[in-house]
Amino acid sequence: MTKPFHGTLFRFPLRSADQAAVSKLSRQAYSEDDISYMFSQLYKEAVFSLLFLKSITSVEMYTWEAGVKEPQKIYSCSVTSANENTAWHRQALVRFSTAVESSNSQMDSFSLDFLSEATLATISEKRLDKFFIVQGMASASSKIGTFATMAAKEYDLHLLPWASVAAHISDSSSEVMVFSSIDLFRKLRLLYDGCLSSYLLHLTLPLNH
Repeated sequence: MTKPFHGTLFRFPLRSADQAAVSKLSRQAYSEDDISYMFSQLYKEAVFSLLFLKSITSVEMYTWEAGVKEPQKIYSCSVTSANENTAWHRQALVRFSTAVESSNSQMDSFSLDFLSEATLATISEKRLDKFFIVQGMASASSKIGTFATMAAKEYDLHLLPWASVAAHISDSSSEVMVFSSIDLFRKLRLLYDGCLSSYLLHLTLPLNH
């Protein structure tokens, strides 16, 4: 790179067939079609991936062809309602977790708008999605709050009685999609299933229900 990049870069070991053939770590090879497919799948799930995040506001995917001076953006998804107020709402978990010993439950709600764009040789689309999000922290005296306190004292498991729900309320949607994120684990290593910090539940309901 010749200039600073104001963002986060991830380098993935996507080996070509020749590289995989001599690799001591993995023989898995990825073709250009494989990468294109992964990009398209990430684009389809980008809104849902950003839905309950606290700080990240956009995901962009580029290709850089040989002989071209700059990479070309082919997919993007961003929070269009990003401002100080939106950032404050998205950080509710951080605020509420500092007052987890409170005897009162805490609740927050806000709307979140997304813009998704795809610009390819065969595809050109722009999609707007709107979600209404309700999130809350149970009180320390609630059943789940009492369970969290017990788990910390007896098992050194630091749990948060936190949950959030998002309803897809876009005007163009013919159905209501409800997503739920239940952040139960704060400093927990799940030996039997890797490392998880939340569960994402998804329900789709017809509008006439």
